[in-house]
Order: sequence, then C-alpha cells, then structure tokens
Amino acid sequence: MTPEEFKAELKKHVILSLEEFALEVEGEEMRAFDLGIFPWHQDIIFSFLTTEDFNDLGCHPYAENWEHFNFSDDNYSHLFKVNEKLFRTDYEKEMWYFGLGAEVLHDSEVKLAFGQYKLSPDFEFYVFHPDEREGANYYLEIKK
Repeated sequence: MTPEEFKAELKKHVILSLEEFALEVEGEEMRAFDLGIFPWHQDIIFSFLTTEDFNDLGCHPYAENWEHFNFSDDNYSHLFKVNEKLFRTDYEKEMWYFGLGAEVLHDSEVKLAFGQYKLSPDFEFYVFHPDEREGANYYLEIKK
C-alpha cells in the first residue's frame, strides 16, 4: 500500500465511521477526537471526548478513559499492508502512519463529516504516538 492509498482508505473509514456514530451521540457536545494508530497491532481506534468528560477528566490525552473510546469496531488490518522496503527502521514506519493519519484529519471532506456533530468552540484533533502521549500531537505538526 502506498501513502496515497493508505490516506484514501483511512479517509473512507473515518467518514463512514463518523456518519454511523453521529446518531448515537446526537446533542452531545464533543471536545476532542483522537485518531489512535497502533501499527504494531495493525489497529486504528476512533474516539471522541465529550465536553462533559473533559470537564470531569480534564484534558486527558489517554482516550481509553473516554466514554466514547473506540466507537468503531471495524477491522483495519488491511491498511497496514505496506512495502517494508520503504522504511529503514520500524520507528520510521511508525512515524509514517502517524503523519499520514494527521493529514487525513486535515482533509476538507473529513472536516465536513465532523459537521454532523455538535463541536465545542475549542474542539481539538489528536494524533499521538501511543507510547509518547506527552509528545507531539501530529495533527498540529501538519500545516494546512
């Protein structure tokens, strides 16, 4: 899978998952969206932080504590079929996934899909390395 193929497939899954989940949380105000990418488990997890949870938990970077953690139970292992020759190290491969995931969240069609939700004025997107939650938010590293 090429970078463009990965982004196109992830984009499709993000939009579809957002459309399917919107009715379940209708009226709840969302404070953040976390795109959890776990290349070593070949998994991707979509999570929402509600404003209510934010007020109770504070700005908590650990999405597994959020009420709407992993709201899409689809299998994403097919997204991790890449040509290993593209990378010199496993670390380089991991960084590739996080950066591409962040780029997908900047896509105009993906942003439009978030319009189905009641978003707080200070809504944020998170794309962190799961083992470095205090590190960089890859979403903020992408300049659009």
